[in-house]
Amino acid sequence: EYLELSDTNIDGSLPSEIGMMSQLRTLGLSNTNLDGSIPSQIGMLSQLQELLMYKNNMGGSLPSEIGMLSQLQYIMLSATNIDGSIPSEAGMLSQLQYLRLFQNKMG
Repeated sequence: EYLELSDTNIDGSLPSEIGMMSQLRTLGLSNTNLDGSIPSQIGMLSQLQELLMYKNNMGGSLPSEIGMLSQLQYIMLSATNIDGSIPSEAGMLSQLQYLRLFQNKMG
């Protein structure tokens, strides 16, 4: 399943209920007006292969639950104002092929 809402005027924050979309393979929310942080429930998306959320007004840090996404191949979170550091749990992403985090406030 795919949720593709990129290049829309969607605003607000990503709801924690996103974790209930357990069959989701692609989450496309790039170039929107989303703010807030990525909820920890993102870790419940066990089938997720692509996390595409670049060019947003989001902030906060990358949740450690990202490491639970064993099928994840692509992470594109550039220009989202994410801060902090990459959680060590991200080292468990054995399928990861592509990681883009530039233009953020990560240290």
